This record gives sequence, C-alpha cells and structure tokens, in this order.
Amino acid sequence: FLRKRELVGPKVSKSLSEVVANLFLPCLLFSNVAGTFSLDAFFKWLPLILFSVGHTVIGCTLGYLIGRFVIRLKGDDLRYVVACSGFGHTTSIELLMIASLTEVLQLVTGEPAGDDSAATRAVSYILIYTIFITIFRWTIAYGLLEPSPDSLDHAPLEGEYELTHQHQEDDGDEEEREDSEETPKSGGSTPRSARDTLKKYSRSSPEAHVKLSFGDKLKASLNTPVYVALFSLLVGSIPPVKGLFFGENAIFYDSVVKATEGCGRAVYPIVIVILGFNLGMPKEQFQSHASKTEMAGVTITRLILMPLIGMALVMPLFNAGVIYDSVMAFVIMVEFSAPTAINLLVIAALHQSHEARMSKLLLVQYVAGIFTLTA
Repeated sequence: FLRKRELVGPKVSKSLSEVVANLFLPCLLFSNVAGTFSLDAFFKWLPLILFSVGHTVIGCTLGYLIGRFVIRLKGDDLRYVVACSGFGHTTSIELLMIASLTEVLQLVTGEPAGDDSAATRAVSYILIYTIFITIFRWTIAYGLLEPSPDSLDHAPLEGEYELTHQHQEDDGDEEEREDSEETPKSGGSTPRSARDTLKKYSRSSPEAHVKLSFGDKLKASLNTPVYVALFSLLVGSIPPVKGLFFGENAIFYDSVVKATEGCGRAVYPIVIVILGFNLGMPKEQFQSHASKTEMAGVTITRLILMPLIGMALVMPLFNAGVIYDSVMAFVIMVEFSAPTAINLLVIAALHQSHEARMSKLLLVQYVAGIFTLTA
C-alpha cells in the first residue's frame, strides 16, 4: 500500500535488507545455532548434514537443467533459476509443522513427551539442517544472485523506476544520487550492493573483476551471516564457552542470549514487509520482470520434483538403517518439500537484482505450498 501510494521509495527495501542481514539474522543464527550444536552429537547428525549438502546439489542441478534446456535461459537469468531451485525454506514452516504434529509424532513413535521426545528431536534436527543450509545460502546463493558485470550496463537496477521518473523532471537529482551511492558507509560492516561496486569497476576497467585473487574472491563470498554462523558453531563446539551463554546459570544468558532471541524474531516479519514493498512496484516494472514459464519451472522443481526425489532417497536409506531415526527421516522429507527460501529476497534486495520476479515467485510458491505441504 505504501509503495503504491509512493509514500516510500525503492531504497527502503535495500535498507531493511541490510538491517536484516547485519543485525536480526545474525541474532537469530547465534541464539539457535550456538545453543543447539554440539560436537558430541555431530556423528549422530551426520546423515542430516550430508542430506543438507545433497539437497543443495540436487536442487541447483535441477534448476540448471530446467533453466538451461527447458526454459533456455542464460547468464543472470539462469543463475537466478538455479538459486531459487536449490535453496528452500528451512526454519519457520518446518517448526510450525512440527508444533502442529507433536501429538501425531508421539503416537507414531510411541514416545512420551520429554526432553528427548520426538518433537524435541525434530526441532533440533531442523535447526541443525538450518545451520548448514544458511551457510550455503549466504555463500553459494549470494554469489548466484549477484549480477554479472556484463548485465550492469544493459539493465537499470530493480527498484529504480521512481528514480528514473524523477530524473526526467529534475536532472540534478541524478548527480546527487550518484554521489550518495559512491559514498562509503561508516563502519564498513554493512554489505554494500555488489551491483553498485561492480558498476563502478566495470566503468573504469571492464576486466577488473577477472584480476581478483583467490583470497579476494573468498573474502567477497563471506558476509555477516556466514561469519556469525561459523562463530556460533565454534561456541557450540567448546563446552566451557557454550556454558557461559546457555544453561540455567549461564552468565550471559539473560544479557546476551535473550536479547539475540528477541532480535531474531524480527527476521520473518521484516522479510514479509520487504516482500510487500516489492509486490507494490509500479505495474510496468513488475510485469517486465515476471515470466510465467520461469515461475512454473521453479515452482514445479521446488514443490513437486524435490519432494519426490527426497522421498526416493530417504525411504531406502531409512529401511537400510543409514537414517536411524524415523523423526530425522520425516524432517528431511519436509525440508525437501519446502518452497524457495524467503531469505533469498533479502539477498536479492542487497544486490538490487531480481527483486520483482522473486517477490512474485515467492507469493505463488507459498500459496501453492499450502496444498503441496498438506497433501
């Protein structure tokens, strides 16, 4: 509503995404990951960890095959389809399903409620799965959704419709915008739009991106959520350090953990607001980025092909005893059935790329997911 009324501009989406990526999401990761992860249980969770890797590989491979040979996409469009096909939602939907199926899980497994009940283990499995998928999402998907230098000179940034319109009325605004875009932000901790950075270097030297060293590329692939996820794994791996934050008598539980838990709860409401901003784009711009064939391909991949593949992999391994826990098998199949991760919209907004098309794709998938997840 605010976007359609032009009460907020396109930069609001990017600003909110930066707040999510640098504050709220790291808080959510630390409060969930550090408290759940433990080296003692690492080998018990190994099938889950391997499936998180396989999930990413299978989804990205399917996305590439469908995007390249069925939809016949190339470049940034193909990478967008690969990212949306390979990275599914991992936390809130699954936790809500477990909460609603607690009694069913107890009846199926024959286990009473308790600290090691089926529902409690399911929540732990979901959070462990989330840890590794989050690292993959903010490295692999982050790179896939980053616009290539070749595309920077051929397409305007998504969300610049209003700015372009204003530019036609006042040429001086463009100069002011360019100056503000090139001004570094204080502190240096906020991820700057890779699109803006690449545009700057592509104008001065088209080959600049080719000369990056391996260290520079590795550093560019790391960001605040990845750093916090790795730090959280480290905290969870060292019992004396973990004891300072988690437990009844933990020194920093009230001052740090409870605060991060509160901030972490803001992630999904803010992402929904970002989704609403993008759905409120001007009709001309929104339709120019929407492809029915593309949406159908990604939606079929995420909501039909991935669940079938997940079931085909999990059931034989469960019957063979490789997946030793029926609750773990259930969680893995649910993870394979989830729609595209809504957090990809945060990455798209940070890059100022693919926002409109992804917003429409997410809306379609989450509506369709009501029927596929409950089938």
